[in-house]
Amino acid sequence: MSFCNAKSSAKYCHDTYSVQCSRCLNVKDSAHVNPWIEVDLAERTVVSGVTTQGCRLMWEYTTQYKVAYKKQPQCDFDYVRDASGEIELFTGNTDGAGQVSNMFPESVIATVLRIELTALGNEMYCLRMELLGCRLE
Repeated sequence: MSFCNAKSSAKYCHDTYSVQCSRCLNVKDSAHVNPWIEVDLAERTVVSGVTTQGCRLMWEYTTQYKVAYKKQPQCDFDYVRDASGEIELFTGNTDGAGQVSNMFPESVIATVLRIELTALGNEMYCLRMELLGCRLE
C-alpha cells in the first residue's frame, strides 16, 4: 500500500530529503536504545508484509527488525509472530540501495504499526519502508 496524503505526513520532516534519503539514527552519538518508526494508519488496515531499504547516499541500513502493531489505537502492541508463537525477527538489508520484502506468516489487522530496529549495518540505523496490504473497509 503506497499513498501520500494528509494522513501520511511525517511528524518530523526535513525539506531537503528526497526519495533516496531515509530516517537515520546515529547510534554512536545517541542514547537511543531500541529505536523504532511508527505509522498511524488512521483506519483498520490489513498489513501482509514490509519492504525496506536503507539510505543509498550514506550507505547505511538496518539488518534486522521486528514488527509490532495495534488492532485499535487504545490497545496494547502485539507482535508479528512465527509459526511457533515466537516474535518474528525479520531479515533487513545488506546495503543502502537494495530492497528487501518480508511477508508476515499471517496478515494482521492494524490501526498502528511500529517497526522496531534490532540490528544495523555500519554506524546508523537507516530505514525507508513500504507497508504491503490494503484498507479493510
